[in-house]
Amino acid sequence: MKTWMLVDCNYLAWRAYHAIGPLSHNGKSTSVCFGVLRDLEGLINLHSPARTVLAFDSPAKSLRAELYPPYKSGRRNRVVPESEREMLRQFYDELGRFEREILPAAGFRNVISLPGYEADDILAEIAGTVPEDVTAVIVSADGDLLQCLGERVILYNPAKKKAVTAESFRLQWGIGPEQWAEVKAIAGCSTDDVPGVRGVGELTAARWVAGTLPRHYATYAAILVASELIERNRPLVTLPFPGCRIPELRGDDVSTPSLAKVRADLGIRIRRSSAPPSPSTSTSDVGGFFK
Repeated sequence: MKTWMLVDCNYLAWRAYHAIGPLSHNGKSTSVCFGVLRDLEGLINLHSPARTVLAFDSPAKSLRAELYPPYKSGRRNRVVPESEREMLRQFYDELGRFEREILPAAGFRNVISLPGYEADDILAEIAGTVPEDVTAVIVSADGDLLQCLGERVILYNPAKKKAVTAESFRLQWGIGPEQWAEVKAIAGCSTDDVPGVRGVGELTAARWVAGTLPRHYATYAAILVASELIERNRPLVTLPFPGCRIPELRGDDVSTPSLAKVRADLGIRIRRSSAPPSPSTSTSDVGGFFK
């Protein structure tokens, strides 16, 4: 059985942004490049994928926001302190360069973003259509992707170093992964500004879906009369969003020379120490993450 590794690169990039201090080379930020490349090497060593898909959120207007304008409005409308604006500008500049230039230069051939879609949509579409001789490992900490679990699909959280399978999900929640979108439609998603039924969390929603929520509970009645809200939420929380079309996947061409050139271009020099860089580090001369 071959393994395909499906990576939420926006998650890894934000993880690097928050965990690694500012790094730069020739006047350009390299924190995301360093952090994500380091994580990818560890993930590839762990999962030995035959194919790697690196998915990114589209910078274009979200199709979900067109359907429901408040979708993720909290993020869009957040007042960014002056001290943070330049860091965020550098982050997004570097993320775009990483997607368009660095990863292809390293030999990754399945670097995908689609206008209006999120990385989750891309991962879910591929996970739902993997060949019968393939096991898919989705790399992300996003709980929305639990709905993609299946007999040959697992979700690996690199922060917790823990994998969730369809079986372990059923044991925890008492429902199947295919029912998780309905749980999210009922409970909502605060991080995406999708309000759910008032007073109902994921555990209660899962009991409703499983048919084990007592009828005399106030939350039972609340869900019962919230059909319009739940109906509105379904397309916002279900993966993938309709119309997601993935280009034909290709074999990767990652090699030692291509990685060496990327390292050189980023100013990354290998040394024995694998300690994370200090927040005050102003160069990419930290390494040891490529063999």
